[in-house]
Amino acid sequence: MNKVERVKNAFERKEVDRVPVSMWFHFTGEDRYGEKFVATHMQYYKKSGIDFLKIMNDAFFPWDIGQTITKSTDWRKVKPHGRNHKFIREQAEYAARINDALQGDCMTFWSLFAPFSAMRFSAGDEMTTQHLKDDPDSVLEGMKAVAQDCVDIIELCTSQGGCTGSYLAIHSADVGRYTKEQYDSWIKPQDFTVCDAMNATSSYNIAHLCGWSGIKNHLDWWRDYPLQLMHWACNVDDVTWEQGAEYFGEIPRMGGFDSRATGLLYTGTEEQIKAETKRLIDISGKLGVMLGADCTLPSDIDYQRIRWVVEAAAEA
Repeated sequence: MNKVERVKNAFERKEVDRVPVSMWFHFTGEDRYGEKFVATHMQYYKKSGIDFLKIMNDAFFPWDIGQTITKSTDWRKVKPHGRNHKFIREQAEYAARINDALQGDCMTFWSLFAPFSAMRFSAGDEMTTQHLKDDPDSVLEGMKAVAQDCVDIIELCTSQGGCTGSYLAIHSADVGRYTKEQYDSWIKPQDFTVCDAMNATSSYNIAHLCGWSGIKNHLDWWRDYPLQLMHWACNVDDVTWEQGAEYFGEIPRMGGFDSRATGLLYTGTEEQIKAETKRLIDISGKLGVMLGADCTLPSDIDYQRIRWVVEAAAEA
């Protein structure tokens, strides 16, 4: 079974020869751009042995809002870039270069942040969070524009960039930020606009229920996101790997390893990492699951550590 067949079968809850594995981290410095972007992705893919590649969009982070934001009404000035804008067009070009290099060897997923996440991370977390509380109508105008950009990126990265699907990093349901009513009214509708675009372009998409900060999320606020695979932080949030099957039901799921520098994957021996890999598979079984880490790994992780997971998955 090749990597494409293995990952598709996991998405479709069909039998696999082994549980697929994929992990990733943020690229820094010159590795984010141009030829280095392609070379670094390919080096990691080949040395780690992972089964699919989540293409990292670090060259496009933070988001190009196009406006200076100091007060809530500034969000009304934010407009969609349009498909021909450099910020949109170059993402599809970067995706195409990676996929040309891979020549179909594996499935690929373009990374996006949910619209409000892109706004928070670019204009400032505390300010943007407060703006939405104080003046939701203004901030929603900006959020709709960012959501349209996301839609254009998704469509171009699949149709022209050659990606199999998209990977949506979802945030803002962390405990203490908003009430459920606020989240459902303000944030979820634009997330669902993006999900609809993902599903219109591919049957293979990933919802990343992000626990990167180590702050617990209201995970149940995300259970109805209409994507094909749920990737959650089982070492941060209250749903453990052991509870994943019951919690997510028939929805394929991904995770298992703690992504932090204090976690076993970063600190453990080969024997410990391989033992943990087999333990995780013993718990989950092999149907409709993929092994990964809670979130992005430390950028200096030794690629061999990921390969140990791949090797152990083949032995399980």
